[in-house]
Amino acid sequence: MTTPPPDDPRAEVLDLCDRLFDGDFTAADRERLESLVIHNADARRAYLEHVQIHAVLKEARLKDVPLSEVVDMASAITGLPKSMTAAPALNKRRWTTAALAAAASIAILLAGWGIGHWQGNASGERRVFVAKLVDSKGVRWDSGTLPTEVGANLSQGRLRLAAGLATVEFQKGARVTLEGPADLEIINADKCYLHRGALTAHVPPPAVGFMVETANAKLVDHGTDFGISAAPDGAATVEVFDGEVELLHQTSGQRLKLLTKQGASVSQEELSGLSTVDDAPETELPRARRAAQPLSGNTITITSADGRGKAGYAFSPDTKEHFSDTLLLVKHTPIKTACRRKAWLAFDLAAVQGRDITEAALTLTFEPTGWGFASHLPDAVFTVYGVTDNSLDYWEESSLNWDNAPANDVVGGNVLPDKAVKLGSFTMPQGVLDGAFTVKTPELAEFLQGDGNRLATLVIVRETTETKSGSVVHGFAGNRHPSLRPPTLRMVVR
Repeated sequence: MTTPPPDDPRAEVLDLCDRLFDGDFTAADRERLESLVIHNADARRAYLEHVQIHAVLKEARLKDVPLSEVVDMASAITGLPKSMTAAPALNKRRWTTAALAAAASIAILLAGWGIGHWQGNASGERRVFVAKLVDSKGVRWDSGTLPTEVGANLSQGRLRLAAGLATVEFQKGARVTLEGPADLEIINADKCYLHRGALTAHVPPPAVGFMVETANAKLVDHGTDFGISAAPDGAATVEVFDGEVELLHQTSGQRLKLLTKQGASVSQEELSGLSTVDDAPETELPRARRAAQPLSGNTITITSADGRGKAGYAFSPDTKEHFSDTLLLVKHTPIKTACRRKAWLAFDLAAVQGRDITEAALTLTFEPTGWGFASHLPDAVFTVYGVTDNSLDYWEESSLNWDNAPANDVVGGNVLPDKAVKLGSFTMPQGVLDGAFTVKTPELAEFLQGDGNRLATLVIVRETTETKSGSVVHGFAGNRHPSLRPPTLRMVVR
């Protein structure tokens, strides 16, 4: 057998797979195949496709499946014309136990490395591809039963998303964006089951009738954009952004028709209609927590909890729910006056009295709040402003509100330009809700150096606005968070 050129990983994988299933697989072959599938996406896809095709051929030999069906199944797996998959290899391969064990071990290796989480169909049932994974952003996957590479064809099975956004397009055009942590079971081309987490969906006319089930309810779409979240205990919330859906309670048989900007909550006992989406609070979603990365510095480090430091946030009038004692919440929405939030920090600079600040960095440690849809917000830009009027530094955490917050623009989403100056900004990618983010600019160092009363007030604003109502609320650790570090300044002084 001719050895493929080194720049052709797919061909080399097929050659190694042939040896595997012919019983000529050596230890060196195994190491090479493992290396290829771990480090090369094309090789990985070729391996998975080839193993699936062999599974189809074995099933055909054992069950006497007509050749035409074998060709159909193989063509569906690879996307190649039927003429290229009608291989005369039905009788060529020797399906030895050792070969199958070797294939399974490499599949397990792939899952362990987190590069597919694909599990073979040991029962020999025919796989029918009903959807495709078309996009992902900031994802971390838990083990499931389906491939997790963008572009992968999906059959019936489970997608378990630990964090980030993943978009699945079903055969008729329904597009579902899953928001981690979430557990979605694909049932068929027209139906999925949300075990937990949140999703948003766009259903074009050809896909009308698309269905999403939860533990207590069944949602039937009639051509719309909607969002649904499900808690592990079966409680769920549905919001219709545009169009019409029908909601059926699994136990009571109760039905609700929801139109644009209407919503409903689902309990084990009943369905309850909500006020319009524009008036309703942000949907509460289950979120994962990731431990903050340790912060370090070789100069002076202070937090907003040190000395006279303080931290708080304010929200616009008519914000009815979703507040936090441990997180400082930020959100900007032009769609409604309620639910806007900004954060204020004060740092006691007594430790650098009489010294020159040559560099300065502000670090905020974010944690998911569990409120709102991340898919309704693009990459989010956060800006740090410094309050220039020293008389405004003496605010109190306990009495901070939208009207008295230093330099706050109560009408817009920003600050008053005559009372604050921009010091820097950072961007959080869409779907990323946790982690430490830092602003380090000459403007920040200059502002801190020039502060007259050694008590510096900063304002944190999310500049990016939501594309649809009900977008995610961001939050970062304040002074009373039980485990995450408070807002931290690191300064190089001389």
